[in-house]
Amino acid sequence: MLEQLTGQQPIFSKARYTVRTFGIRRNEKISAHVTIGNRDKAMQILVRIRVTSERANASRRERLGERREFPLSNGRCEST
Repeated sequence: MLEQLTGQQPIFSKARYTVRTFGIRRNEKISAHVTIGNRDKAMQILVRIRVTSERANASRRERLGERREFPLSNGRCEST
C-alpha cells in the first residue's frame, strides 16, 4: 500500500531484539518507510490517503445501512 501511495519502493526495518510480550522476534520486519522529497509531494500523498479512507468509510457505512449510534450520558446508546 505504501508503494501504491508514494510510487516509491519502501525500506523495511527489522527488530533488533526479541520482545516476547509483543510477539516480535529478532530480525523480523516491523516497519516500512519512504522518504518524501518535498512538501508538495507530501501534500499530494496526504490527499490520496484522505480520499482512500473516505471511500473505505463510505462503503463501510453502506454495508452497515447508515446506522450510527451516539453514547448518552447514562452509558446507553441511542440510534439515529
